[in-house]
Amino acid sequence: MSQEDFLRAQLAQAEAALEATKRVKEMAEYHYRQILDALRQIATGLLTEEWNKMIRDHPDAYQWPPDRLVAWILRTGQEKLNRLRIMAGSGPQILERQEEEIQQLRQENRRLTDEKEALTEQLQQVQLRLAIREQELQQLQTENEMLHRLMRGQARGTASGPEIPAAPAPPETADGEKPAGWLLTDVEFAVVEALGIIGSTGLSLRESVARALGRSPRSGATGELFQSLKDRGWIAEDLAASEVIGRPPRIIRLTGEGKAAYRALFGTEPVEPEVDRLLRRHKSQEQVVLALQARQALEEAGAEMVDLFPEPIPLPGHRRPFEVDLVAVLDGHKIFVECERATSKGEQRLDKWSAYAQVTKDFYFFVPNREVLNRLVNELDLWASRRLQDAAGVTLRICQLSSTRKDSLWHYEQPLRGNW
Repeated sequence: MSQEDFLRAQLAQAEAALEATKRVKEMAEYHYRQILDALRQIATGLLTEEWNKMIRDHPDAYQWPPDRLVAWILRTGQEKLNRLRIMAGSGPQILERQEEEIQQLRQENRRLTDEKEALTEQLQQVQLRLAIREQELQQLQTENEMLHRLMRGQARGTASGPEIPAAPAPPETADGEKPAGWLLTDVEFAVVEALGIIGSTGLSLRESVARALGRSPRSGATGELFQSLKDRGWIAEDLAASEVIGRPPRIIRLTGEGKAAYRALFGTEPVEPEVDRLLRRHKSQEQVVLALQARQALEEAGAEMVDLFPEPIPLPGHRRPFEVDLVAVLDGHKIFVECERATSKGEQRLDKWSAYAQVTKDFYFFVPNREVLNRLVNELDLWASRRLQDAAGVTLRICQLSSTRKDSLWHYEQPLRGNW
């Protein structure tokens, strides 16, 4: 296959993916309209007079979102129920006539509450899937622009195409002439693709970059690809400090030459490396690497989304928000993850676990080795014994990254001992 055919195939795949994403978005909007129609039917069927009056006062009610409609239905239904109770107190005859309607309204109130919860959960799932698709769409658009740029460069030839720093000389024909339209060999295209991933995403862990490229992190071809990037002077690699047993992870950064090459090829500035952003959130490089390795383990386990930079979670009572390390979507469920290296028996740590329990009763942890796992379990058991009410119903799931066990992501999974 020629380079142009290869690029055209890549472009066709990207455009097909874009079209699929648009269909997902259209389906989400269709379900959203169905939810609105169902709520309007409930309002007009059970609260006809109240609905007509409200429409006169608020003509924009047809455009209200589902949560506002549900709130109005519940509030108005309760008010009507209260009026019926007052009327029922005026005499036994009125009470008998209205008792059946009161019971019906109570049943509808319960049904509306259940339906609101179901619709809210369904809407959250649709919004979550849509957000994931939007992220994929943005990445596909970036790749699509890159492919268009490379194809335009190939059509123009090297005279007007972007100059690639440190690239090898083009091949020559038998008479010593360079072939027309030459731009990139297959190897060089892979190098440019890798540069694009690093510069546009800020990925810092070598394994994460390889996964984003659809390559096996430990294959010989992947090693040669990263070596080509280093030979051109585009990246620098450092062994990172890690408490996980085994081969130390490698942190990748664009060099000055790599940033210049990215600007020349993609026409924009490379993003800040995620390792630098994480260092502002965490206390040490070991903690940063633990977070990166946790994301890698979650992605290998099939996580649909992993956020290394989640916003703090507000807590009731105007307390300080809970700052969770990771948020992920795994098996369709949103989970809140902590990455732990050290343990403590201080009150501040006990407060941390009580705050975690206000966010969720499902505790998820990543630890570097077995020693930390054992200390963490002991610390949480101590917390559960001292704060029984806070720890009620909490279940622990811990991934020990040094473990060679592959049958499950979670090497420790059971309720806290205080809950047995």
